[in-house]
Amino acid sequence: MILMTNTKKTLCISQHFISVVQNHAQRDYPCEACGFLIGHARGNIITVSDVIPAANAAAAETRKRAYRIDPRHWMRTEQQASEQGLTIIGIYHSHPDQIPMLSQTDINALWPNLIYLIVSSGPRQQHPPMAWKLNDATGKPEVCDLHLLE
Repeated sequence: MILMTNTKKTLCISQHFISVVQNHAQRDYPCEACGFLIGHARGNIITVSDVIPAANAAAAETRKRAYRIDPRHWMRTEQQASEQGLTIIGIYHSHPDQIPMLSQTDINALWPNLIYLIVSSGPRQQHPPMAWKLNDATGKPEVCDLHLLE
């Protein structure tokens, strides 16, 4: 007998933090914006306690279609989160003038155990944000449920 368990993750994030991410994305448009999701995971529920914007450290000529976070900023953010009993649970970034689906570049860069929140940016982008994570069992990316908190 095989016991199947639900492995789909749910990202719980406040509307305030979604607004912070979307505002960052609009400010950095037409380049990709990026930053950290800070919080904790309990089973399949991943809760965002803070959002930390980061500078896009990708080469200037690629910032419209890619992002990179400086490893030193990553280390400082992880240290600060740890001091609060939290951790980096994910990364957010924007897709200028695109829907918030994973690009092939995104898929190639996914890390296990991290959530990837993607928002659209640009003058006509009305798409809701989407969250993604590698499935622990298959190693393939899957969309996560997004639960907005008040």
